[in-house]
Amino acid sequence: MSNTFFACASDIRQWEYISYCLSQLTFTEKGLKKLIDNFKMFEHALSEDSVMNHFKSVISKVGSIRFDDFVGLTFAK
Repeated sequence: MSNTFFACASDIRQWEYISYCLSQLTFTEKGLKKLIDNFKMFEHALSEDSVMNHFKSVISKVGSIRFDDFVGLTFAK
């Protein structure tokens, strides 16, 4: 995953595409940590339901962390 994708997305449609693609990948805990590290780049897009649902899907696939824990970790930074 590259910061370039996050930096280039300028509208909601692009965030929907990016979040969908991310939801199709298999993430490890290390990959999820990278996603958390870049939270500031996409937090504004989470107001869109489809984007939020795709990120919830990513988190649920890791299994060792709940979405509420993810949000808590990201806002703690």
